[in-house]
Amino acid sequence: MPPDTLDHRSYIIGLRYNFYKLRDIAKNFDFEVIWNEEKQQVNINTSNKYEEETETTQNEYEPNGAGNNDKLTDAQAIQINSSLVGILQSSRDIDCYKFIAPTTGDIQVCLSSLPDKNRPVTMEIFDLAKNELPQISQTVSKGTNEIVVSSFGVEKGQTYHIRRSISDKSLYTNYILVVKTK
Repeated sequence: MPPDTLDHRSYIIGLRYNFYKLRDIAKNFDFEVIWNEEKQQVNINTSNKYEEETETTQNEYEPNGAGNNDKLTDAQAIQINSSLVGILQSSRDIDCYKFIAPTTGDIQVCLSSLPDKNRPVTMEIFDLAKNELPQISQTVSKGTNEIVVSSFGVEKGQTYHIRRSISDKSLYTNYILVVKTK
């Protein structure tokens, strides 16, 4: 397919990065994309043809592939020590993630690459086994484009949740979420 006829959408993260949905690329070049739930990884099979996602797993408003992850009970799994690209599109859009602590100790959670430093994005971290209220709640400070929780204590095997929200009517606030061990 000639480059000018490719059907895809790019998402600008920060001032320098363009991200593309793997599903758009797979559709254009006709290869299969497979989600391995057990290993929590994406696999590509060029021997098979592209198939559209079903309506129950695809949500055009979640380019990070999360589907409907607006509630803590529907949180998307995120891998420790990896980056996830997400987008908040309106004051009603909430993104929820969860991770399982690999060890007991401290982790660092970073929300970065917010393109507009004045949008009031909030990040909350929950340990639902202990409390339904967030253990940490931080809002991006004016004049910066990130929220960093440098030390959050976790217990091995325990599931923790992260919720992102925006309290502004502005659309398309991109972010990169990283949860890493210290």
